[in-house]
Amino acid sequence: MKNVMPSLLFLLLLQLYILPATAQKAGDNSRLIYSLFAVLNKHDSIVAGAFFADSVKLQSPNWEGIQTGRQAAITVYSRYFKGTPDIHFEITNIIAAGTKVIVEYTFGGKFSNPEEGTPAYMRGKDYNLKGVTIYSIAGNKITSSVSYFDQVAFLRQVGFFDNH
Repeated sequence: MKNVMPSLLFLLLLQLYILPATAQKAGDNSRLIYSLFAVLNKHDSIVAGAFFADSVKLQSPNWEGIQTGRQAAITVYSRYFKGTPDIHFEITNIIAAGTKVIVEYTFGGKFSNPEEGTPAYMRGKDYNLKGVTIYSIAGNKITSSVSYFDQVAFLRQVGFFDNH
């Protein structure tokens, strides 16, 4: 019985203090991401940038290398909003644990204003894609964002394979 008491005490402390604090933090982090997506749907890159830490690291398959800093987040979202003025994001699943939030979502719109150098046949094409982003959060700010989406599906939807 002597050896059981420290274990029981530890489990009791874990249930009373540590687990609720972790669950609370995960809930706060989920709310942060839901709020970010609401801002993204308003196409406000400046307000979206405020969700990110000054030294945030951003990764996505459609960028060369890691983008760093809050201004990079603002630039990335500004490009999305300009290229697809009606872009819309919808969260389909969210998992939060500790400092991580994993979000599955759909996004899309009409690729009506692509960047210079984009082939003309892509202009005006609708696309709808599934994406996943893994966010790391500290101090109520996003410190890391790693995004994945099916680039082949995007190219198929904007006519790349019809023209090659």
